[in-house]
Amino acid sequence: MRTQLKKLTMYNKVKELSREELSIRQISRNTGLDRATVRKYLRMTEEEFSDFLVLQNQRNRKLQPYEEFIKQRVTDYPDCSAAQVEDWLIFNFRLHLRTPTHLMKVPWAQGSCVGSSIVALSALSAKRKK
Repeated sequence: MRTQLKKLTMYNKVKELSREELSIRQISRNTGLDRATVRKYLRMTEEEFSDFLVLQNQRNRKLQPYEEFIKQRVTDYPDCSAAQVEDWLIFNFRLHLRTPTHLMKVPWAQGSCVGSSIVALSALSAKRKK
C-alpha cells in the first residue's frame, strides 16, 4: 500500500512538472526517477496508471512462499547479509534465486598448467616447513 501511494505521488509530481514545461531530463533530475520511467508515466493516462498499480499488486513474487522463514531469520539474526539469507534458502529449500552464469573457460585455467602450478606450490610450502 505504501509503495502504491509513493508511486501515485511520483506519477502526479511527474505530470505536474510536465505541465510546468520541464524536459524529461529535468523531471528525472528533480524526482530521482530514471528517464524511461518518466517517459512511461507521461505516456500513461490516469486510468492506465491505476491499472498499472493493480497489476503491480497481483504479480507473483519469487520469495513469497518463503516470506515467513526469511522474516524469522532476519529477526533472529539482524546483522545477517543478503548472501547469508540466500545461503539459508538454498540449504533449507534447495532454492536457487539466480540463474547460473556460464563463464567462458580460459585455456590457462585448464589442463597441466594449473596442475603443475599446484604441485610446485605444494612442494615449495613443504620445503619451507622443514
